[in-house]
Amino acid sequence: MGSPVTIIAEIGINFNGDFDTCLALIDAAAAAGCDVAKFQVFSADTLYPRSAGVLAWKDENGAFTYDIFTAVKKNELPREWVAPLMAHCERRGIGFLASVFSADDARFLVKAGATALKISSSSVRNLPLVDACAAFGVPLIVSTGGSRLGEVEDVVDTVCRHHDRLTLLHCSLQYPTPPEDCHLGAIGTLAAAFPRVAVGYSDHTAHATAAPVQAVTLGARVIEKHITLDRRMPGPDHFFALEPDELAAMVAGVRSAEAGLAAGEVEAVDPVLFGSSAKRVEEGERYLRDFVANQIFVRRAIAKGDIITTEDLLVLRRGEKGAGLAPKYLSLFAGYTVRAARDIEAEAPMDWGCIL
Repeated sequence: MGSPVTIIAEIGINFNGDFDTCLALIDAAAAAGCDVAKFQVFSADTLYPRSAGVLAWKDENGAFTYDIFTAVKKNELPREWVAPLMAHCERRGIGFLASVFSADDARFLVKAGATALKISSSSVRNLPLVDACAAFGVPLIVSTGGSRLGEVEDVVDTVCRHHDRLTLLHCSLQYPTPPEDCHLGAIGTLAAAFPRVAVGYSDHTAHATAAPVQAVTLGARVIEKHITLDRRMPGPDHFFALEPDELAAMVAGVRSAEAGLAAGEVEAVDPVLFGSSAKRVEEGERYLRDFVANQIFVRRAIAKGDIITTEDLLVLRRGEKGAGLAPKYLSLFAGYTVRAARDIEAEAPMDWGCIL
């Protein structure tokens, strides 16, 4: 990717369902000097249950209430767009990257020519997905927002059974992240705990340059930031994203910090941004950590006494539903005869009380 620090422009769902907006966002990322333009490839059916619930949220543009599954469905990136978007990135001299949320997403992208895959913070505890992605052999970038150090260790161990081309991104699950909750000291903790892999930072603060520049001085080798054409556009991810001129300022700040480091000029550490060096779940992350957590759900209605197999189960985000088993327990249903302890309705979370 050319530069010592790789800068990723997170387009995500901010194209608002419009192909030309995708192209314009790639153009903005390239013009700002970013190395990579990143999208998200998912199907609503493999992200949330249809009964995930209703979410209320507000930003600078007002208050909104929406059905979770319906809203996610509207934000899907059509698969037929991926090849032309890759081609446009190539024309603009910028890399293409996408977050994946299922093994099928990853398989599709690798077959389409993706040279790396991204795993979001929501999937850190989805070890079967991490394992499937690592098995494709391409480099992985994993965001670690809302994660404990032991959970990150599980990811590293899983990936390193296949290869060590892994980058961990420290971040927060607060959108936007208050400066005092950045805890950039955790970058050094991740680097010390996992010396085989690279460490970076995905920034969700409202400021364009402060946290990304500080992260670089603390050793981040990748910087990721959400972008938008206009923060006033409708949608949940615009209000905290950078507009094109701000993105250019961030890139300039990161490159200046790199030059300073090369010259032995280290910027003073901001104690507010540095915060704690502990890799932990902050209070402001707890709700979203649970909301986006991958867990096991029942695909179909199951009667008491029926044998439950992996074909009867789905790994989805929790949404507003109750807690279920972590994805790592899927192997129990493949290796043992497991029967239902009670009648279980379709799309119910699978928990220990469900099985004998």
